[in-house]
Amino acid sequence: CMVPANADPTVDDDAHYMVTFPGPITHDSQEVDSLVGKIKVQQTLYQTNIECCAVSYSDYPADRISQYTPSELYEGGIQKCVSAMKGKLRLQSPCKLGDIDGQEFVVDLPNIKAVMHSRLFLVGNRLFTLMYLGPPDTENSKNALDFLNSFRLLR
Repeated sequence: CMVPANADPTVDDDAHYMVTFPGPITHDSQEVDSLVGKIKVQQTLYQTNIECCAVSYSDYPADRISQYTPSELYEGGIQKCVSAMKGKLRLQSPCKLGDIDGQEFVVDLPNIKAVMHSRLFLVGNRLFTLMYLGPPDTENSKNALDFLNSFRLLR
């Protein structure tokens, strides 16, 4: 994910975030099963045959999400991701976005010879997922960190 110095940030006014993708993006949405039942996932994606950068978010029902702590939601999301991608969780640690506590994790994906570096942030009842996917050992590359570190919430 090479983020050129002059790359313009993508602003999603509806979801209240901005992030810098390294090139052209696509949008999609899908329904998935979650800890609280079916939810709709909105995704913005940059993809080449080598790397992928994505931001997705889901709005959880307020009455259902209040039954769980952010830690439980993060843990559930991480375990579901690792299982779905048939990966091996290598690293999981707390991270911050301003005053928001999140979770950061790295998953090795030997079946596709890749690595994923992701961050999760729960803002109210909206869960944001940032994901970099690339060749093995690129999880902390300039490309990965430029993308992950460019994410900002708009208030």
